[in-house]
Amino acid sequence: MPKRPSQRQRPTRSTREAERLFEIGGCWLATEDRSPYLKKCWYDSDANRTRRVSTKFRVNQLDEAKFWLSEEVLKDAPKDPLDPAMVSVKRVKTFFKLHHADQIRSGTGITRAFDHIIAYMKAVRKDGDKTEPVVADFGLARQRGFMLHARDNLKLSCKTISTYLSYYKAGLNFCATPRLMRDGKGEEREVKLLSSVPFVNDGEEFISKETGLPRSAPRDWIPTDKQMAAFIDAIEDEHVFRFAIMELNTWARPEAVFELNVKKQIDFERRIIKLNQDGRRQTNKVRPTITLTDNLFGWLKTWNREWPIHDAYGEPIDGVDNRTLQKAAKRAGIEDWEKFTSYTFRHYMSTRVRRVPSVTVTREERAQWLGHKDKKNTTTEDWYETFDPEFLDAPRRATDAILRLLGTLTRVRSTIPPVQHHASGFMVIGGGEVVDKKKEERA
Repeated sequence: MPKRPSQRQRPTRSTREAERLFEIGGCWLATEDRSPYLKKCWYDSDANRTRRVSTKFRVNQLDEAKFWLSEEVLKDAPKDPLDPAMVSVKRVKTFFKLHHADQIRSGTGITRAFDHIIAYMKAVRKDGDKTEPVVADFGLARQRGFMLHARDNLKLSCKTISTYLSYYKAGLNFCATPRLMRDGKGEEREVKLLSSVPFVNDGEEFISKETGLPRSAPRDWIPTDKQMAAFIDAIEDEHVFRFAIMELNTWARPEAVFELNVKKQIDFERRIIKLNQDGRRQTNKVRPTITLTDNLFGWLKTWNREWPIHDAYGEPIDGVDNRTLQKAAKRAGIEDWEKFTSYTFRHYMSTRVRRVPSVTVTREERAQWLGHKDKKNTTTEDWYETFDPEFLDAPRRATDAILRLLGTLTRVRSTIPPVQHHASGFMVIGGGEVVDKKKEERA
């Protein structure tokens, strides 16, 4: 039995494209079943679909329709497809996420920033406009409007608004920079999404002036020695304790600690830690090469694992949630427990080493240990200093001194490894007290 007209299958996209009768400037004329009129069609890359509208020309008026479509397309000179007025913000977001943002720690924040900006631009456009907002639409007036919207409706701080706009600005810069990428066939091609980058004012000073919001204050809280010791005592899980020990010894960003492979990144003979493993591209968040402390030397030998921070099955752990750290800080009786994060160790150590008696850690040494770039003082000598016996010796000695001090303050978990370190001579005796065995032997 033949199918009724209502049951007939709609033509597929490939079928429709096969019915192109005339094409110019990315638009074409086509016919569709049961319609006596020609259709004007074009491909919408933002929606990843073919758009079509009906023309006033019937199928037997193809010549007139060709003339009309040519005039329609050519009456305005075609624009550069990479022009900011032609590229949607959604395309920028997708391209930036796929090729960069999804591989970095701030990827979630970048997605949230673009989503807020796109939602705002859709909310303020003209009634009936269903097109995707384009990059050129987000000029200074729209940027100011977004700042006020973020303040009043999203309840964001000046710092967060600045961060979101900086993410958006970074996405534009990424899309406007030519880069080599492989296409679906595996062939390497030069890719660029934007021809130019509109100005984006992401400065906190400007945002504060426009919104009346106060600028962010410098980080003004770090735990005291007693609070840090109490926090360590309050840790319940072994992998959290190991994370704290490695953070205190390296001052590294959390990702570098969780990804550290002892076998590949630590040279026990030269006493060196390469926080940036071989084969990984160094980014702006520099992972430096630092000196292995006596304290961490002892702990790594005690743990004897390729991946020091692991789960019950021996598999490496990706991270520790800040809420886990804050719960431990709350159990420890720290009044500002909500401020305790995975970065607290880094800020505590970089500040605390300045007050270690008899050890002077210069600003340059602190910056080098933290992985902060110093463009004025970066030279090829950095490549050779890692093999100098005195390489970053002051921060190493200061770090060991702080870990020894914390070991005398803890009551449940000691920060001092349970085995004697053959190189340092420090040995644990009762109650977390530390004595210098070499000094006793000399006496």
